[in-house]
Amino acid sequence: MTDEANHWAEETTRAVAKAKAIGTPEAWQEAAKVAVVLSELAFTMQTSVAAKQVSEQREQSARHATERARIAAQTAVDANRSAQQTTQAAREAAEAAKVAERAAAEARAAAEQADQAVPQLAEAARVAEQAAAEAEHKAQRLAEIVARASTANTPAAWNQALKLSSEVTESRAAS
Repeated sequence: MTDEANHWAEETTRAVAKAKAIGTPEAWQEAAKVAVVLSELAFTMQTSVAAKQVSEQREQSARHATERARIAAQTAVDANRSAQQTTQAAREAAEAAKVAERAAAEARAAAEQADQAVPQLAEAARVAEQAAAEAEHKAQRLAEIVARASTANTPAAWNQALKLSSEVTESRAAS
């Protein structure tokens, strides 16, 4: 991509130098046309880089949400195990029955809270993973647009790339 940017920057420099030397409106108009291509290339690359960054951020969020869901699930298993052990100890120890029942109730409440949190955290992880997948799809689409424009490397190709990248960005933002 740097080669294309360098190419259009050099073309712009040449066109401006030519316009300065000739000084005609046509020469300045040609310099403006070449500068537009460089501008469109820059905006297209800006959109592509921003989409890639969003994709990476959403992937990281998905990983964090998945890890929190895993920890919550393990906490639920541990809390259930603790509740079962506490209930058994209450049956075996008649003297400490009241204390053990209270501890079992607390452990059950903690287990229920953890059990209730697992689906919410799993849903959050699923949503984050979906957002990351959408962002990755968007980044891939923009990379394809840039690759096509880079291959053609014409003003029309970069103009089309800018339009397509704007459409991809807007269509994903709307959904």
